[in-house]
Amino acid sequence: MAPVVAVNTPNFEAGKDTQIGYKSGTVGHPLPGVAARIVDPSTFEPLPVNSQGLLLVKGSNRMTGYLNQPGRTAESLRDGWYVTGDIALIDDEGFLRITDRLSRFSKIAGEMAPHVKIEEAISASIGDAPCAVTAIPDEQRNTIPWTVDSVVASGSFLSEVGLPMPVLLPEHAIVLHASAVED
Repeated sequence: MAPVVAVNTPNFEAGKDTQIGYKSGTVGHPLPGVAARIVDPSTFEPLPVNSQGLLLVKGSNRMTGYLNQPGRTAESLRDGWYVTGDIALIDDEGFLRITDRLSRFSKIAGEMAPHVKIEEAISASIGDAPCAVTAIPDEQRNTIPWTVDSVVASGSFLSEVGLPMPVLLPEHAIVLHASAVED
C-alpha cells in the first residue's frame, strides 16, 4: 500500500452542519478510494465494528506484489486485500485505531495473546519497570510461551512472585524467564 491509508482531518463546521474528521487515539478515516476491513487473524473471517483484529486494506494504491517473490506476495495479498500485519479496530464512526502488531502476539492453545498486555501486567507488578516480551518455540508443548527480559518463573511460580495473570491471558501461558531491565 501507499504510505498513507488513513488520516485525521480538521473537523468541519458550517452553521448547523458539522463533520467530524478528527478523533484522538485514531489514525483517522480511510482515504477516499481505500477500503479497510478487520478480520480474525487465524480464519480471515470479517469481524464486527469495534472488534480488534487483523487490518486488511485495498485500493488503487495497492502494490501488485513483491518483485520475483511469489511466496512473499501470497502472504501479503489475500483476495485483493493487503495484509498489513496491524491489529486494529474500526469504530462505529468509521475511525481506524491501530492497537498492536500481529508479530507482537503469541498463539497459545488456539488463543491469540497480546505481548503488550503481558508487558503491562508485569511492569505494573514490578513497579512500572520497563520490560519486553517475546515469543520462543516450545517443542514439548508445540506452543509458543513467552520470555520476559531476573526472576526465573514457570507454571504456578507466577503467583509466588506476585505477578498476577491478567484476565486476557490464556491459562496455558508459561513465563520462562523474567527480569526487570536495569538502566
